[in-house]
Amino acid sequence: MPSQSKRSRVSESPPDEGRNVDEDAYSQWLWVNENRVGLAKEYAGRWIAVCDRRVVGVGISLATALKQAVKKGYMHPFVTGFVRRETQDIQRVAHWI
Repeated sequence: MPSQSKRSRVSESPPDEGRNVDEDAYSQWLWVNENRVGLAKEYAGRWIAVCDRRVVGVGISLATALKQAVKKGYMHPFVTGFVRRETQDIQRVAHWI
C-alpha cells in the first residue's frame, strides 16, 4: 500500500508562489490539506466546495458542488475532487475559482 504522501497528488504542495492567491484561498487549501484523509473517505467519488474551513457544496460533478456553494452565497470557493476508494482515495484536482 502506498504511503500517505504517495497517495496524494495535489495536497502536499501549496500553490505556486508566483500565482496571485489571496490568504483566504490559501487558508481553505490548508484546511483541506490538514483534513484530506477524512475528507477523502467521506467524499470519495465526489467534488467538494470549501469556504470558511467547511464543506459548502458536494456533488458528483464539479458543477453541482459549485451550484450548491453559490446557492449558499459562496461565489469563489476552493474546489477539489476525490476519486473513489477503490482507487486509493487519491485527491484528483484542486482549483481556486
